[in-house]
Amino acid sequence: MRISLATDGLEVGGAGLAAVERRVRFALTRYSPRLRRVAVKLIDTRKLIASSGPRSGRGTVCRVTMTLRNGGELRAVAEAADVEQAAAVAADRAARVLGRAVARNAPSWMPHEARG
Repeated sequence: MRISLATDGLEVGGAGLAAVERRVRFALTRYSPRLRRVAVKLIDTRKLIASSGPRSGRGTVCRVTMTLRNGGELRAVAEAADVEQAAAVAADRAARVLGRAVARNAPSWMPHEARG
């Protein structure tokens, strides 16, 4: 499973990006044989809001896009006040989305515990 990180309008240091990657890897490791690539994009919503007019925003959006080995693609998005919190919520959502997709595609004869 390859993880790529990108930022848009955010100044995130090396330690912050390492923490985001570690959190995403931890959440998705269980499903790594099914994943080809994971792309994480961190976006500063305050800059987006400033360019599109006055609206309230929390600060950071984290988008996780998972490319599956079978060619499919799944996404999870979270918005929070800071980078680490947005990444943690998005990583947890990504794991749930992927878990549901795996369970949906598992054979019906397979026990529920073995589907993940």
